[in-house]
Amino acid sequence: VPVYRWAWPLEVGPAEILIDAICSGSVDAVTFTTRQAAVHLVEIADYRGRRDELLAALDGVRVVPVSVGPVCSSAMTNLGMAGIVEPKRARMVAMVDALCAEANRRSTRR
Repeated sequence: VPVYRWAWPLEVGPAEILIDAICSGSVDAVTFTTRQAAVHLVEIADYRGRRDELLAALDGVRVVPVSVGPVCSSAMTNLGMAGIVEPKRARMVAMVDALCAEANRRSTRR
């Protein structure tokens, strides 16, 4: 008897809205707190025929993919994401700090 499994959300509309935002560049970064969240987002994009477009946008330049830790980052890299921001410690607060540091670094370059 499986007690825990990862499955697509019952309603994929919010994921499709996120995919639209990523592909259009209307978001600067996307955070992933589990490897399965990254896998499902790419699977949903693939199902909608937008996998390549999504991964092209998640290049660390147009849209920054942000990971909670090394397990998640490894999956994101295997999926084709680039320029992944990852905190030194695999913790939510550290991920937010890493995202803020990256945003600050980018804003001072402009």
